[in-house]
Amino acid sequence: MHQLFARVRLPALFGGNPNLTIDVPIANDTGSNVQTLFDTDLSALQCDQLGYNGFLGGASVELAFGSMQCDMALIELQIIDENGLQITPWFSETAIIKAEELGAVRLSGEAMRNYLYFATAPGNNRLYISQKKKLALLLDFQWFRGVGTGGMSRWRTGTTMSRRSSLLVLSYTISAVLHY
Repeated sequence: MHQLFARVRLPALFGGNPNLTIDVPIANDTGSNVQTLFDTDLSALQCDQLGYNGFLGGASVELAFGSMQCDMALIELQIIDENGLQITPWFSETAIIKAEELGAVRLSGEAMRNYLYFATAPGNNRLYISQKKKLALLLDFQWFRGVGTGGMSRWRTGTTMSRRSSLLVLSYTISAVLHY
């Protein structure tokens, strides 16, 4: 699985504070159709268990090692890069709530696939994320190692644009490349 980054908040419509957000790593799992959040994420979002109306009750969730009962809640996500710059707009997602355990990861839901295209390279060590469907391999790109966590790098053209300008120009092709 490849890691990417998301900004999470509780929707105001259900009693959340839209100005209170947390940035978390999530694992891009094509087999997952529901976002995973940890109970500690809800605490960080100052979720009032009695006052937040976005809880959907419990559900049985099928996992690789079997099924388990989890509480579910409505949340909002925004996919971001390692510097916190938005890649997608805010979108609604259903999340299962699990206890945070050593080595546990937040699996991705399916809603982000309505905003981004994903591809992996041979060897499955790179994840390409694009906002538009384009064959970027036809373009003459150079890449540089990004500064930050998660080993994320960004594409840039061979022109002498600033890093920010280069990123804006390429936002319609490849938004980010993750290396592991």
